[in-house]
Amino acid sequence: MNRIKTVCRQCGQAFLAKSELAGRSMPCSACGKPLVIPSVATKPRQPFPTACPCGKQFMAKPELAGRSMACPSCGHSFIVRPVGKPQLAPDALSQPTATGSSMQLPEQPLAGPTLPPHSGRYATMQGPGTTFLDRMGTRRLLIVCGSIAGAVFVLLVVAIGIRSVLRPKPRVTLAAFAGQPAPKPEPPFQLTRPSLPSDTFEGVELSGVSAEVLASEARGRAQEGEYRPAVQLQAWAVERGDGGYYDLACYYSRTGDVEAAMYWLQEAGLEEGVDGDWARDDPDLRAVRRDSRWKTMVRYLDQCNAYWVTSGVNSTAVVTPNGYTAGEPITVLVGLHGLGSNPEDFVDGMQEAADACDLAFVGISGTIPRGKSSYVWSDDPKENAQRVASGLQEVSDRVRIDPERIILYGFSQGGLVAAELVARHPDRYAGAISLSSGGNELLLDEVTPTELLKTRGVVCLCGAEEHPLTLRFTSRIARWFESAGARVQHKTYPGMYQHTFPPDFYEKLPEWVAFILGK
Repeated sequence: MNRIKTVCRQCGQAFLAKSELAGRSMPCSACGKPLVIPSVATKPRQPFPTACPCGKQFMAKPELAGRSMACPSCGHSFIVRPVGKPQLAPDALSQPTATGSSMQLPEQPLAGPTLPPHSGRYATMQGPGTTFLDRMGTRRLLIVCGSIAGAVFVLLVVAIGIRSVLRPKPRVTLAAFAGQPAPKPEPPFQLTRPSLPSDTFEGVELSGVSAEVLASEARGRAQEGEYRPAVQLQAWAVERGDGGYYDLACYYSRTGDVEAAMYWLQEAGLEEGVDGDWARDDPDLRAVRRDSRWKTMVRYLDQCNAYWVTSGVNSTAVVTPNGYTAGEPITVLVGLHGLGSNPEDFVDGMQEAADACDLAFVGISGTIPRGKSSYVWSDDPKENAQRVASGLQEVSDRVRIDPERIILYGFSQGGLVAAELVARHPDRYAGAISLSSGGNELLLDEVTPTELLKTRGVVCLCGAEEHPLTLRFTSRIARWFESAGARVQHKTYPGMYQHTFPPDFYEKLPEWVAFILGK
């Protein structure tokens, strides 16, 4: 029977799943969190849809699969891979399907020692067979162990509940870091930079591929549990770009190369900024956290975090349509990036869309800086509202914004912030495009809808197979605005499981803008 290599993105457990489970959402056998079993890999036999990171989609010949080519739109090189969810292999379609409740655990995990088969008996009970007393003894043992485990579980739940009440998670706000700027910390360890891996990958010379494409391909390999290829691709992404250190540290950690992981984690602290709380729980860094230097390292990450948060750095980015006359009022899409990103990454590549829609894109950095070019949004909606207002003021010398035609569009954490700001300030914004929202606590229930919201438009979008929390946030935002009387478009994209922009973003953008503006 064919098996599919699967890795849980939550806990990192790797195992082999039966081929008939391909494409289905199942609970992880280790942590219980939902995961999607990847489809059986097949070589395309006919032209297939692919897409460049610039957003251009087109059909590619079968022989180009996995190879590097120049995008016919932007000219940058990228690795050709099918867009969307791969189709199941023909033999998998004829096999019986399974439901989440009947999922069978993998027979042979990829990680950890493999015990010899023992027909359901303990290895110490191997022999010609078991007697009635053997079976009863085993049954009693299971009952006793189950009772003990149940009692321990209840105690843990109670303890966690009490701890949650007594020690709630602190909200991430600028106010929490008020005071004098933190000093720039010194790296605690003298570490040697790992040597650069080979620049040849599956017949492709990585030195000729852009950093963006390499990083994207590395993420894809990591999601499939292929961490050594991910290291090679990400190392070259770092070599050719100016970031990606934390991801590289994670991939090295997954391969067991703790020394290399420590080097890039230390570099990420000051160059990119790392959320120490995230690093403490990140499953990708398990191997690093077992190292004796971890406590010193995470303390350094916290110091770097405090340094950047109090640095006061921020940034904005503007893209106007070709031929735009300075001083002419124009519709503006205000881009609110996702967790840890920046406005340049969020609006770069929007020139074609700006020309097609005759509007300007303004990217605004998140409220809280995490590094040279990394920002997050505050848990306090008031701080976010102030940051967006300040950002629009910062670009006033580059573009004249029509105050009646300001639309917020945000992705992930930025998507949630966009929805929150329109709900609280319908007098400032015409509406929002909320893409795959999540990352912060949703505080819409605190808002009392106003009559003005009935004239506003909101578009809520995400993949039908994204993380359940993303689906839940997107649905809650749509329902809240519907109950407030706003015009709402809510769509989940079938087969879309990656946390990314929807595949028809550029095609549908003019339609969404017209909907929000009531045209």
